[in-house]
Amino acid sequence: MSLYSGYFAGKMGLDPSGNKIVSACKIDDLLKKHKVKSKANNGAGKSGYFYNKASAKLAKRSWHKKNEYLNLDDDELTKEILVRMINEKYEFVLDCTAKGGCVEALEKHIASRLQIVASANEKEFRWVYSPNRPANPATGEAPTTEVVAATPHNFPEMQHNPYMIYQSCNNSGTYLGCNAASMMVFYSGMNENLTKPGYPSSFRKRRPRSQWIPGDWGYIYNKARTNANAGEWSSGLVGENIIYMGYELFWGHLTDDNQIYDLLEDENSTRESWMGHVNGWSTLSGIKGKADLRKTVDFPTTGIKGK
Repeated sequence: MSLYSGYFAGKMGLDPSGNKIVSACKIDDLLKKHKVKSKANNGAGKSGYFYNKASAKLAKRSWHKKNEYLNLDDDELTKEILVRMINEKYEFVLDCTAKGGCVEALEKHIASRLQIVASANEKEFRWVYSPNRPANPATGEAPTTEVVAATPHNFPEMQHNPYMIYQSCNNSGTYLGCNAASMMVFYSGMNENLTKPGYPSSFRKRRPRSQWIPGDWGYIYNKARTNANAGEWSSGLVGENIIYMGYELFWGHLTDDNQIYDLLEDENSTRESWMGHVNGWSTLSGIKGKADLRKTVDFPTTGIKGK
């Protein structure tokens, strides 16, 4: 567990130590509902409710077999989201303008993260470099664009609701690269009606100190690929997008199968890892991949305001 804590801030009454959470209204009932322990304290003359470091009995990760779907439990994931948001050293500013105030804002944010995880787990689209992909029906040649369709109808359809865009392409006739696939999955959590069809801007970056939160979108660079040798690498081996699923597991999209692996390599384990995958990449001339985790992650801002 991290030594740091973060904030829920409904009003900007912040503890300079960075070890408290502030909310304009109490979230005690919500925490109690999900069996998360975090006691509210006086704000030392500042407005709002302060929450110390959270703790809870989180579900133990079970052995996950390759290419299988996760057996997701929304209650357990919600508990993990709450604990990790509290213990992450970041200022989460709740948008308390909704009718239900801070509690409703927090519930919407949790729902957004749960949807991202569910969409990743339920993916049916295939990999852009899949050996099963069809030739372009117009030319008879293998498609080269990142979003590849067996028929024109299988391209993502621009709609007012990002979740419906995901739904339009989540089928076995759509072929996506890892970036496009991660984008579809991540934006599906922003289940909101936009003023015009397209993708939302309701996400933000942060530097995770030690707490990945379910629904976070990260990236692993392949540092072995340089400007000098870029021509030797396949375009699909620049890096790998990953989404944190909870339970210390990460989703990515490199095959037609559902790939949910560990993040870090462990020489004493037979489990697959995303850092290990990138390190295992190579060129025909023998250059080996070099995994380097990006220092920031993207996260949804549904129910969140501020910076």
